[in-house]
Amino acid sequence: MIAKLACCALLAGCVNAAVDGARLPKHDDAGVDANVRDAPIAVDAPPDADLCRTHRVVYLNFGGDTLQQAATSDATVDEASWLGMSSGQESGTVAMWRPNQDDRTELMKDVVEAVETTFATVAPAMTFVTTRPATGPYVMIGFGGSMDDVGVPYSTAVAKLDCSDTVKSDVGWVFENVASTTAAANYAAGAIGFGLGATGTTNPNDCMCGWLTDCTASASPCTFSSTANAQIACAGETDPQDDVAILQGFCD
Repeated sequence: MIAKLACCALLAGCVNAAVDGARLPKHDDAGVDANVRDAPIAVDAPPDADLCRTHRVVYLNFGGDTLQQAATSDATVDEASWLGMSSGQESGTVAMWRPNQDDRTELMKDVVEAVETTFATVAPAMTFVTTRPATGPYVMIGFGGSMDDVGVPYSTAVAKLDCSDTVKSDVGWVFENVASTTAAANYAAGAIGFGLGATGTTNPNDCMCGWLTDCTASASPCTFSSTANAQIACAGETDPQDDVAILQGFCD
């Protein structure tokens, strides 16, 4: 049963899911967007540009996927601990993001660039890729599908709060109904922060707006703060919360 503290009712601005779950990988190339697999939408950083000493990266997945429910999330084998939290289902398939849009490639580039910009100054060692890494650890943030595909009660985005970043290959998802590329990037940023142990804020301009809080996010690109007002949800957490320090632990 998901800890009550880590869940929020689907109120205005409340976007996310769980606090913290083996199967063989299910990486079916037939279900992967060719634009992502064969011609990456953004140039992935070469190995010598990897500033993270653990070589951990964030994989932005626009190509759809089949996820399995597990006690602990593991992006490397497509397992998500939050899957089925409202439906009880053990697997779920989400379609690729914006499959029918003629400008899909440009829209994906916009999301990637917006996410990179959000983290460029607060966590410069964090690298983002659009092709699945050959090995872990890596965080996967997916885009596409709907809450019903994965059986969660959150209509815009879902991730699991990992208070001390114990799970190095977290999984988060941003759903198709998030209308703008800016909002998609903002939700992705929040999902990454949530997986690193940053909890929610009521500041509409902060990337953690709505994650465990009743907060309506701004339509502008979000930011992280070193003095964010925090929804206390982790042992030892303080208010205000230093989002920047939490993000900079990504390579630890």
